[in-house]
Amino acid sequence: MIAERFRSQILDGSLAAEERLPRQEVLARELGVSLTVVREALRMLEAQGLVTVHRGKTGGATVRIPDDAAISAAITTVASMAQISAEDVRGTLIALDGLCAQAAAAAAQPSRAALVERLEDSLDVQLSNAADDGAFRLECVRFHAEISGGCGLMMLHSISGALEASARNLGPAVTRRCERRGPGTQLTIKRVLADHAQVVHAVADGNGLAASLAATHQPAPRSGRRPRAGAGPAAAL
Repeated sequence: MIAERFRSQILDGSLAAEERLPRQEVLARELGVSLTVVREALRMLEAQGLVTVHRGKTGGATVRIPDDAAISAAITTVASMAQISAEDVRGTLIALDGLCAQAAAAAAQPSRAALVERLEDSLDVQLSNAADDGAFRLECVRFHAEISGGCGLMMLHSISGALEASARNLGPAVTRRCERRGPGTQLTIKRVLADHAQVVHAVADGNGLAASLAATHQPAPRSGRRPRAGAGPAAAL
């Protein structure tokens, strides 16, 4: 109950970042509980990344607000301890690419038009670096980062960015999702460029399914029918 009380105060801004809480003995006296209870509550808050606990005679805690780095570190720790494979992380990144592209295509026209301009600029850079594999792959990462940043859903963007950072900690190659897609398959630079161009067109047209398929480098439906805007794996968004 004490941990939840302080957690609520931190989240609603009643307790600001870097604000120092009273010493543990003072908190115990003010709250009418034992020192052990206070210490356990502070440990719970520290585990959630909401405070930094100070040891020793000046023992107390300082409020901290979790940022993307803290979220990324937590994901990295969980992935390592659970022995989640690099391919699992890569697959999750690819799935998030599709969700972000779907959401971006559904965003309001002004923000969508601005995103299309940024994606077109990135596509031009990709084209100019087609002969330089390293530079090309780096620009592919930026291309997908632009989609995430322009998806219009802050939580989705935050999760995608945190996982991207975690993937770099687990192994830089994990972030290269514009490459191999399973045994015996390889995404050529020509195919990647074509898919990225399709993403740009689909986002501009507000076609969510087409944007999602192209962003994850999946083949378009064979029926020849134009994918319905708003349909697809991220329709729930």
